[in-house]
Amino acid sequence: MTNISIALSALKEGQALKITPQGTSMCPFFYGGRDSVNVVVPQFPLKRGDIALYLRDNGTYVIHRIYKVKKTPTGTEYYMMGDNQNWIEGPLRESQIHAVTKSIVRKGKLIDCDTNKLYRFLSGLWLFVRPLRPFFIKIWNNSNIKNRRSSG
Repeated sequence: MTNISIALSALKEGQALKITPQGTSMCPFFYGGRDSVNVVVPQFPLKRGDIALYLRDNGTYVIHRIYKVKKTPTGTEYYMMGDNQNWIEGPLRESQIHAVTKSIVRKGKLIDCDTNKLYRFLSGLWLFVRPLRPFFIKIWNNSNIKNRRSSG
């Protein structure tokens, strides 16, 4: 049994799970290796803006935000994307979604994904401006490079 299998088994038994994602696909909302997410078993249907842990068809587990929810005659389809990305992945089936994020620990501070109004507003705005993301990401990355140079 793999570590992820053990963790998902504990999750199904009602335990919350803390995951420290890797990579940069969810920047600027959280950073891989620095921040963590607390996930629970999903209560379907999920909604646009939720962050879900899902299994791709290639066997890779990913944590991304739901961009679109589509009801079909055969069930609900979910379309996902990272906050630092501009492409949409999907459709995903509910059976591929194993957890949903309840809170984020960003720079040591807890952000409740359901009740934090500023977080909900900013994440909703970020989904809305998807076509403009490359422009904002470029500005964000340039700003971070300048900050690292001036502090080092």
